[in-house]
Amino acid sequence: MKLSQRLMAVAQLVEVYGTLADVGCDHGYLPIALYEQGKIKRAIALDVNEGPLLRAREHIEEAALLDVVETRLSDGLMALSAKEVDSVVIAGMGGNLMKTILSQSLDVAKSCREIILQPQSEIELLRAYLSEQGFEIIAEDMVCEGGKFYPMMRVCYTQKHTSLSEIQLHYGPCLIRKQHPVLIEFLNKEQERIDKILKELRIKGDRYKDRITQLTEEKTLVEEALRQSS
Repeated sequence: MKLSQRLMAVAQLVEVYGTLADVGCDHGYLPIALYEQGKIKRAIALDVNEGPLLRAREHIEEAALLDVVETRLSDGLMALSAKEVDSVVIAGMGGNLMKTILSQSLDVAKSCREIILQPQSEIELLRAYLSEQGFEIIAEDMVCEGGKFYPMMRVCYTQKHTSLSEIQLHYGPCLIRKQHPVLIEFLNKEQERIDKILKELRIKGDRYKDRITQLTEEKTLVEEALRQSS
């Protein structure tokens, strides 16, 4: 099963050989690929809607994996019991939705040996929530595909409440520490984008004063993240 660059990077973060739950499984490609790569023993493909589950089941059947990849209708992790799975993947959703999914099934989340998260937005809120709940960010990766940047992380419940700086919350402690080249590319583009908007707003005058202040603060964060990543 051939995966997109984004999903390939997500798959590479899976380390535990066991049972994996894929939340919001869409086409079911990820659990199929992970099983074919020998990275998991079995999988449960979860989705809140019947349509994606039916598509996933069709692809699982085509791969002759119905005996090892199960489909299950579920709102987030709610159809799972604690310790039923070793790994959870939640990819391609907003960070706030991921936070909701984890919080409504916290017993299940804390019983997992690893959780792989690939949020599309609100990543700083998600990182803050994970830290508050005792989930430690063990590894991070970031890819650029189709002109979009996709950060992702592997977290484990260690009961360790790590204090993250504002820069780490926004851009990732592991990505910064590793001086990740895709993060640096993203930060440079962010700096260019902010500079361009600031230039346009300053020409327009004082009515955009609050927005200029907000963007200037964002630029300071980006510049500091670049300094720490270099």
